[in-house]
Amino acid sequence: VIAFDQATEKFGLSIWDDGKLVFFNLYAFTGALNVRLAKIKKLLEEVIIPEWKPDFIVCEDIQYQYGAVLTYKVLAMLLGIIEVTCTEKGVPYEVVSPNVWRKYAGTCGKTRQEEKMLSVATVRQKYQVNVSDDVAEAILIGSYGAKVHKRQLELAFGKK
Repeated sequence: VIAFDQATEKFGLSIWDDGKLVFFNLYAFTGALNVRLAKIKKLLEEVIIPEWKPDFIVCEDIQYQYGAVLTYKVLAMLLGIIEVTCTEKGVPYEVVSPNVWRKYAGTCGKTRQEEKMLSVATVRQKYQVNVSDDVAEAILIGSYGAKVHKRQLELAFGKK
């Protein structure tokens, strides 16, 4: 399972094998928006998917924040690139609501800043790693995705 906390400048990634965290990283992108989007698509197509051969990808859905129309539009474009790339490469994926994975992870807060701090603290406690909030959230999204993917396999193959 591969998970993203995606944005066009800082892109958190976590990789899970058999329910265990095996890799995490933060990718930083610069340049004009179209250049960043092209770099992300290339990273997905030429590095992440071919090298890790995921059975499943999970990423965070976008939410409109009042007054942030441009940000919402940019994140919608990025999500579209991820969905199209997964479809082209034949990789099943889920776009999960932040409320769903945060509830699973126990990182629901009153403010966005509080949620990010809770994510970093939860990852530090549970996985003994110090990472940025983008990577912490990718790890927690991946934790949720690994559980969902395992459950889907169990249902498909009759395992418990």
